[in-house]
Order: sequence, then structure tokens, then C-alpha cells
Amino acid sequence: MSFIKCYGMFWERSRLGELEDDGPSLRAYRRNSDQEPIDVGGQAGIYVLYDGDNISSLDVVYVGQAGRGSSDLLTRLTNHFDDRFWNRWTRFSWFGLYPVVDRQVQPLDVLEAPSVERAMDHLEAVLISLFEPPLNRQGGRWGADAVELYQWNPAWDSDEAEVELEDIDHEVRSLSKRVKKLSKRVKRLSRTAEEP
Repeated sequence: MSFIKCYGMFWERSRLGELEDDGPSLRAYRRNSDQEPIDVGGQAGIYVLYDGDNISSLDVVYVGQAGRGSSDLLTRLTNHFDDRFWNRWTRFSWFGLYPVVDRQVQPLDVLEAPSVERAMDHLEAVLISLFEPPLNRQGGRWGADAVELYQWNPAWDSDEAEVELEDIDHEVRSLSKRVKKLSKRVKRLSRTAEEP
């Protein structure tokens, strides 16, 4: 059993609430899914603030907790817009204790205690994910029910994005047809070349 249910790595501060009419939001998507946004703002767990322009050279500037009282992950992050860290972070990672159900964080009143082995696996996985030590050959052992989520780009919500996706889909289908035709042509040519 995983006690970290989902996590996000090296998300951009600039996308936090970008293009939102009703204030900031914290949305994600699952890789290899239909890419509908998942609201993770109500998550509880730990988070890390980084400063720097390049992921490979980020500096950890703050580690905090979310989920105590009414301070969920989104609240804690937006509080850092106006506090002493306001100009000291560009990215963040987070590790959530609540599962995602129907595209929403599902708060739990009671968390089930993991085994000591599972807790050690998760703590190790968090540290490996954060620091990416070069001598660690394996990645973190999250367990089957911990899901990495990727940061949603609010620009994908616009009508222009839908048009672009339709254009890309059309282009991919067109290229696929051309590849099939070329493949058939190559097969015919190779058969012709083999004949005496």
C-alpha cells in the first residue's frame, strides 16, 4: 500500500493559475490518458520550492507541508506569491497523500499506516526524485498505486488549442496515409527488384 498516492515533479510556477478567470488553480493530467485536467489543489502532503532557470541546476529554497487545517497545496503555494519567498522560486515539486478519484483529490479523514518497508521505499523515492543522485542506479520504488501527474498547461483550455489539436490530428492522419502508400510502393519495388 502506498502512502504517497500521487506526485508532481518540477512544475512551473508561471503555470500556476495562468489564464484562470476565477483565480489560481493547480491542475494535472496523467500520462497516456485522455488528458482531461485533474484538480489537485486540495492535496495534502509535502512540497518543495526551487529557484533557477534550468531543471538540472535548480536550488532547493524551501520545503513545506500542505493539508493542515484549511491550507491545502494550492493555498500554500499561492501564499508564497506574497510572502518572503515571493521572488525566490520558479518551480515546485509535490508529494500527495490523497488519491485522485474522478479527476478530483479525494480527502481522507484517516490514512492507513503503511508497512515499515513501504514507508522506507517512499521516503527513499521522494529523496531520489528530488535530488537525482548520480550513483543511484534505480529510481524510487513508489508502488503500483502511486501515480506521477504532469502539470496541465492552462493554454490547452482555449479554443485555439482545440483548433491546433484538430489540425495536428488531421496532419497525423494525412501523414499516416502517406506512409502506408510509400510502404506499399517500397514493397512493390523490392519484389520487382528480386524478379529475374
